[in-house]
Order: sequence, then structure tokens, then C-alpha cells
Amino acid sequence: MSAEDAARVLPIGAPRGMTGRTRPMSFDDFDLGEPSLSDLAAIEAEWPQIEADLAELDAEIRTLYLADHGGPTELDWRRKRRSESTLTRTAARPVRPIHRLRPAA
Repeated sequence: MSAEDAARVLPIGAPRGMTGRTRPMSFDDFDLGEPSLSDLAAIEAEWPQIEADLAELDAEIRTLYLADHGGPTELDWRRKRRSESTLTRTAARPVRPIHRLRPAA
């Protein structure tokens, strides 16, 4: 293959994985300020889904742990089914954006 053929086949540019950065990433590259009101409202609107995901994760961890330590009880299986049901219900629920935050209690 001649140099001309290689130039036509291989695109010119940064090698794969290179982003064109000239220095390593540091904390200065990220905005570490406080979240905006819209960020907080989005988190609050999605909180039921986040809470359901955490409950499902806890139930799964408990089931895996108990599999090595005598097996889960009927209560553990019920807890797992309940967390799966809650996760499905919250995933199917539409999330409406909250336009303003509720006052702190």
C-alpha cells in the first residue's frame, strides 16, 4: 500500500481515545458550585424513582447476602417483591416538573 492509499483509508485527526486535551483533567474543569433551584426541583420530582431504586438495591443485596447464609426467609422474599412492585409503579408514573420548591419543613 502506498502512502497515498494509506492517506485515503486512514482519517486524519486525533488518534482514537484522544480528546484534544493538552493537560490532564482536574477539579478546575468541573463546576462545584451549589445546585440551582431547577436542579433541586428536578431531583425532588425524581425522588420517588430514586427512593424505589434504592429500596430495590437494598432488597437485592440482602437476598444475595442471605443466599450464602442460610437463604432468604419468606419475609425477605416479600420485601423483594414489594420493592420490585414499587419500582415498577414509580417507573410507569409520569414525572411532572416542579416549578417551584416546597418550603422546608
